[in-house]
Amino acid sequence: MKKIILSCLVGLCLVLSIGCKEKSFSIDVSGKDIVSIGIGNNNKVWYVYKVAENKDAKFFCVFTDSKGETKEFGPYNFFIDETLFGSIVYENNFYKNTWSIISDGQEYTSILDNGLPDIKNNNYETAYIIKVSPIEYYILFNGKNIGPYEDIRSLKISPDGNHIAYVAKTDGKYRIGYDDELWMMYEASDVYLYADDGFSLLQFSHDGKKLAYSVKKDDKNFLFVGGRFIPIKTGAYNLVFSPDDKNIAFTTDIDKKSVLFISSLSTDKTKRINEAEFIFGVKFSHDGKDLTYTNKENGRYHILTEKNKFGSYDKAYRSFFLSDNTSLAYIAKINNQVYVFNGNQKIGPYKDVADLVFSKYAKSIAYSYTNGSGVYLVYDNKEFGPYNNVLDMKFSPDGNVLAYKILKENSLISCIVINGMSYIGGIYNNKVVYLKDDKIIIKPKQSLF
Repeated sequence: MKKIILSCLVGLCLVLSIGCKEKSFSIDVSGKDIVSIGIGNNNKVWYVYKVAENKDAKFFCVFTDSKGETKEFGPYNFFIDETLFGSIVYENNFYKNTWSIISDGQEYTSILDNGLPDIKNNNYETAYIIKVSPIEYYILFNGKNIGPYEDIRSLKISPDGNHIAYVAKTDGKYRIGYDDELWMMYEASDVYLYADDGFSLLQFSHDGKKLAYSVKKDDKNFLFVGGRFIPIKTGAYNLVFSPDDKNIAFTTDIDKKSVLFISSLSTDKTKRINEAEFIFGVKFSHDGKDLTYTNKENGRYHILTEKNKFGSYDKAYRSFFLSDNTSLAYIAKINNQVYVFNGNQKIGPYKDVADLVFSKYAKSIAYSYTNGSGVYLVYDNKEFGPYNNVLDMKFSPDGNVLAYKILKENSLISCIVINGMSYIGGIYNNKVVYLKDDKIIIKPKQSLF
């Protein structure tokens, strides 16, 4: 396998392995302006600090161990943390139109086309695409380089972190990729490449054992799910598995309408749920017995379940079921003011609400809103901010820790909320690392709660 060109932009990652006894320890970083900290997939620790130079800032990467031995690399002009519950950091070099990833002790350089690189992470692993040349792409996943391919798009990682799916181009034709295998039955014209438009081209089941996507076979349209073909009229999108993976919901376009269906994977029976000008944001209840979604009809938005309808609103989005599998939380715009609905509670008004997430285990919601002074995060009846922006809010698998990113002075930084306090930090491989009182604290996650 052809080796990907190693970068010299940021240095080797870390030298600290956390012991198997799961003991807590801390690292003193007094006097440093820490912007990011983390633990890699190989249980090594890193941190990044910033030094102001006139109007510019320089970033330094430091790798250390519990004995206090350190090795420092830098300075660098730009740094972004792409960790949350995964493990990846990288630096952009806009002058060379490239970006560099530091992940678990190695560096990789990729051509930067537009925006940020294609990175996918979940609670366990991270996968990302490296572009070495206009016709040479790799996927870095689980310590392996998969490729080369002429193009890679629509990268997806399974919920358990064990598998990836993607669309790869070889010999001028696009194929569905699964780990390091290519499924050779489909070509570009037969695979619906919706991912760039925000639709789900590839969707893993919750147990990671089934893969769903929309495909054309012998001039007929099908939803392919775990080796089975479900006939459909046109291409399917909004692919969502039920929590038990026994059913799949999807939408398809029929007679200029967006039509919502549920298909049983045990009987192959498909039930038509509703149709509208546009349907999006489809989610199952936690027990899998109901659906919520947003529809748009005649310029008005509604939040629906199989039995109830809420609205009409100027705009509505981000609906999901609360722990009782009956009540909903969602965002709605009414007379140019935005509200958060949390069951029977109407919160607001706000100028804008960008995101809303829910932890079914902690029975908590979190959301970010905008007013004249910046962006604020609201969680567990507490408000954090103001920030320039709040992105990628996400609860830990047990629901006790909220992770999010903030944009601060041109740096994108990962943060967590623990026991009502916000810290720079995150959760990595079931360990928590965070900054408190000029110390980086590393401890087993179960010792927090």
